[in-house]
Amino acid sequence: LDVNTYIKQKSDFPDPVNGVISLSTSNKVYEIRGTIDLGNDRIVIDGDNIKLQGSYSSTDKIISDFSVSSLITSVNHGVDIEKLTLSSPNSSYILEVDGNGSQILSMKNVTLLLANDLLRVNDLNSVIIEGAALWSNFDNGILFEGDIPNVIVSKILMQSFTGVAIDLNGMTTKAIDISK
Repeated sequence: LDVNTYIKQKSDFPDPVNGVISLSTSNKVYEIRGTIDLGNDRIVIDGDNIKLQGSYSSTDKIISDFSVSSLITSVNHGVDIEKLTLSSPNSSYILEVDGNGSQILSMKNVTLLLANDLLRVNDLNSVIIEGAALWSNFDNGILFEGDIPNVIVSKILMQSFTGVAIDLNGMTTKAIDISK
């Protein structure tokens, strides 16, 4: 990753089209500074090697009132998120990642708050979710679907949820490590 863009307000992102902020420039880091309120817009990751990163998840946040699908989606592109808080109380999921078996989801020190469901991941090569992180006030946590050969989920505290924390029923895997 060799191109950094500092995001201090919503207008620092590419302009939304029909409610979608498309991140399509590959090899780019979006460095979030402060709370970025997307209003009724959402993010689609549509490029390779794109990273959303903050300095501290307690101060660097992306929030949205979007209510149709997910705050962040990606199809056939990996997702890398670090040191952020993500919150979208009206969307279906905070993050949905659909792959073709070669992508990776990496989340490190990401706080997820106030949501219907948190994550839906499908047909990825690897999922790596590492804390320390707090996931709070949601219905369901992580829904794994399809073939995901490698899964690591560690140091995530989930609290104040009403449904299932981690749903593995729709997934096949070769190696999985879920630890506190």
